[in-house]
Amino acid sequence: MSSQNSSTNSQKTVPPEYIPPMSLHRFCEITGLSKVSAWRYEKRGWLRTHLISNRRYILAADVAEFNRRLASDEFTTSVRNLSAARSIKPKKET
Repeated sequence: MSSQNSSTNSQKTVPPEYIPPMSLHRFCEITGLSKVSAWRYEKRGWLRTHLISNRRYILAADVAEFNRRLASDEFTTSVRNLSAARSIKPKKET
């Protein structure tokens, strides 16, 4: 006879704060993002990174937040084209 406890059958997950940070380079390899795209996402506030010993890292909680926002189509806004938005001023005749 084997008595099984219901708590031993459930999967135990590690809280995100106990998972060590991942380098931004490794995150880009896993997700397929380029370094430039990761920089743009960070600049726009879509991806949160942390500077540790002059290197960029991303925490597991930040990866989960990024994936949640990505799944909810939060990043589907149109991207501005700054060069097209500039107006060309005609030269004044003297």
